[in-house]
Amino acid sequence: MKNFVLTLTLLTSSSAVMAQSTYPTRFSDYPVLTQDERETYDVETLMGKTQLELDQIYSQLTAGPTPNGAYDGFVKFDESGDNDIERILAIAVPPHLEGWLKSVGTNLWRGKTFNRERGTLTNRMGVIQRFPARVYCGQSLIDSRRESIVLDYAYGDTIPGYIPAFDWPMTRFGLSIRDEIRMVKPGLYLGRAYIQGIYTLNFILHSQTEADKADWTEVCRS
Repeated sequence: MKNFVLTLTLLTSSSAVMAQSTYPTRFSDYPVLTQDERETYDVETLMGKTQLELDQIYSQLTAGPTPNGAYDGFVKFDESGDNDIERILAIAVPPHLEGWLKSVGTNLWRGKTFNRERGTLTNRMGVIQRFPARVYCGQSLIDSRRESIVLDYAYGDTIPGYIPAFDWPMTRFGLSIRDEIRMVKPGLYLGRAYIQGIYTLNFILHSQTEADKADWTEVCRS
C-alpha cells in the first residue's frame, strides 16, 4: 500500500508541474443558476450527467454554506477519456487491479461528516470515521471567479483524532488530497477531488436533514 501511494504521488507530482488550468473557458460567461433551476437537480440527475455537463453546472454554482453533520456520498468518475489521473493509473496500476481499486473505493466510502464549528470533517469508511480534513472557503481550482468550499487533507495530521497508520495517505505525506464543493441546493453539493492538484473525479454529497431545512440564505464562512 505504501509503495503504491508513493509511486502515485511521484507520478502525479510530475504531471502537476506540466498541468494547465482545466477551467472550461467556454463557460466563463455563463450566469449563476437560479434557485428554480437548481431545484431541478437531485442525486440521480447529477449522476446521469456527462463530465462536460457537470463542469458546466459546477461553474454556474456558488459555494453556499459550509455543510454540517452527516452527508451521504456518491462517486461519479470522469468518463470523458481526458483525465490525467486515468492515464496515471494506467502506468501505476495493472489493468486487472484498476477496476477493483475503483470498486473498493466507491463501495467502502459512505460519505462525509462535517463539524462546521471546528471547520473539520471525517470520511465515513464503512462503519468507521477516518481521513480528517480542514474545511474552509477558498479559491476554486477550476473556476477562480467564485469561491468554493475547500476540503483540505494536506494537514490532516494536525486535527485531533488523526491516526498516522491509517490516515497518512490523504495528507501531504502521501497524495495531498484536496476536494472542493459547491451547493446545488440545500442538502445537495457537487464536488471535485484532486490528487496533487490534478483533477481526479466528481462526487455528490446529500443530506436529507439539511434539505428539509430549505435554507438558501447562508453563505460560506471559514
